[in-house]
Amino acid sequence: MCLEDDPMSPDPAAPRTSAADPAELDRGVATSGAELRERRIQSMLRRELGFVITQLLEDPTVTDIGVNADGHVWFDAFDRGLVDLEDRVEPRNVESALATIATYLGTRITADSPILNAELPFDGSRISGILPPITTAPTITLRKRAARIFTLDDYAEAGVIRPAHLSAVREALRRHDNILVSGNTGAGKTTFINALLQEMVATEPNLRFFLAEDVRELQCPARNVQALRTSPPEVLLRHLIHQAMREKPDRIIVGEVRGAEALEMLKAWTTHRGGAATIHGETPLLALLRLDNAAQEAGVPSQSFLISMTVHMIVQIERVDGRRQVTRVARLAGREKDGSYRLEEGEPPEVF
Repeated sequence: MCLEDDPMSPDPAAPRTSAADPAELDRGVATSGAELRERRIQSMLRRELGFVITQLLEDPTVTDIGVNADGHVWFDAFDRGLVDLEDRVEPRNVESALATIATYLGTRITADSPILNAELPFDGSRISGILPPITTAPTITLRKRAARIFTLDDYAEAGVIRPAHLSAVREALRRHDNILVSGNTGAGKTTFINALLQEMVATEPNLRFFLAEDVRELQCPARNVQALRTSPPEVLLRHLIHQAMREKPDRIIVGEVRGAEALEMLKAWTTHRGGAATIHGETPLLALLRLDNAAQEAGVPSQSFLISMTVHMIVQIERVDGRRQVTRVARLAGREKDGSYRLEEGEPPEVF
């Protein structure tokens, strides 16, 4: 299939029917036109991207999959980290897959509009695609919506978190501390937040959870949960967090803090303990400084005092030899006389 082909056009070899196949009804699968269309799209993508990527899509430990401009395939897995494969996908197949996705979503990706960033509505996976001329050949990156949520015990068994770190985090959850998860892009911050959510619900299943995020990544198994997503430009993350105050939540979870919504989150956390959020930062201290800078985007002065009273723990996640690792767990114990943050970390050095 080339880019000009219509990926929605009927397959000449396929049976023509205006309703679901009776055999499919008997098997309890795809009973509506939308479901049939989704299944067909998924089948087309697997055919276009090939066996290797199909296998990776079905592997519950794989979180991200990509094809570089040279055709090489890479993936990121919870237990293996970043892996480069010798397998290749032909550029025309990547281009065809991107065209299929774009058409399904009612948009387009062409040489004049060569970037596609989208979310697949049928499984929540996030797609990033790029075409020439801004790259030498078509590329695609797919962040899967987790089919399996990894627990804190999974982290321990995989060696991603040390026993001392695990104990510290669990104690913070028991105390309803507000936890900031810090790390660079791709470090696994949201995956860790989902592990925290699993632990929160397992230990206190009757609490009410409020989730606010830009993209659908948080997964909470609680029975009583309000999950909201931004709708720019009218509804921003700060609006969602402000709304949380009217929803009677026990725990307020924010997908990622980048800007002025940080102030709303800090104010919400002053009265609702037990929250969690992710932020970009290379160290716990840099994460706190970034949080303060983000809050100031709301037009207020430094909020270091509010931060010192509101944030209780910072969990640092990094890539170590290509694998995710919880490298530091620090407790924010107020401010020094000079106004700097007082971070407590004990023995071993990374644990408070």
